[in-house]
Amino acid sequence: MVPEPRQALDRVAGQPAVAGAQVFGDRLHVWMHDADSQSAGAQLAAVARAASLTPASVRAIVPSLEDVFIARLAAEGAEATPGPQKAQNSPGPQKAQNSPGPQKAQ
Repeated sequence: MVPEPRQALDRVAGQPAVAGAQVFGDRLHVWMHDADSQSAGAQLAAVARAASLTPASVRAIVPSLEDVFIARLAAEGAEATPGPQKAQNSPGPQKAQNSPGPQKAQ
């Protein structure tokens, strides 16, 4: 859960290790460039620290049909506009969940 999901998205999406990020309710789905889930998880923890976020939990998930659809729309939008391209071959999202209350250290 994220108290301000749009602000958290803005802070995470600009990090170099992040291939993409999307708000899903009170959670973030974050795609990392690294295909190895262990190193992607470690990189996501570093991204969260750099963005001053404390995830309640982080786990690798299999992309849902909705994840694939949104990634495809984003890729098509990036192809239609000049500028940096989003990575299209990302390993799948790492889900970061933040909550406003006390956090457990992970």
